[in-house]
Amino acid sequence: MSKVKIYIEGGGDSGSRKELRNGMDVFLGELKDAALAKDWGWNLVFCGDRNSTYEAFKNARVSANGCEIVILLVDAEALVTTRTVVEHLRNREGKKWNFTGVPEEQVHLMVQSMETWIVADSAALSSFYGQ
Repeated sequence: MSKVKIYIEGGGDSGSRKELRNGMDVFLGELKDAALAKDWGWNLVFCGDRNSTYEAFKNARVSANGCEIVILLVDAEALVTTRTVVEHLRNREGKKWNFTGVPEEQVHLMVQSMETWIVADSAALSSFYGQ
């Protein structure tokens, strides 16, 4: 059986991981529905910090059989000025992140302004966190 596994930076504790999983399932709903319609498996893997996410992605690629699509999704961390996502990550992470043999379409970035979206609604932040 074919399967899509997306290794995602972030997730924190188990409570916030559940909320993040629900949000990403909605955000990626069309892709999830397309995979499930083909009777493919669907797995979002929240890995915590950036390097742990890369390591989990790298290990999953090694152990994946030919029927698995393994995807990396990490924060951009900075303005993307390169031609490709992989070039951007090589410039940021140096030689410690090796993308040899990884198809470009399996490496994706979250927008640089992700945190800005969160703090853009100060009224919602105040009502949730208080002072």
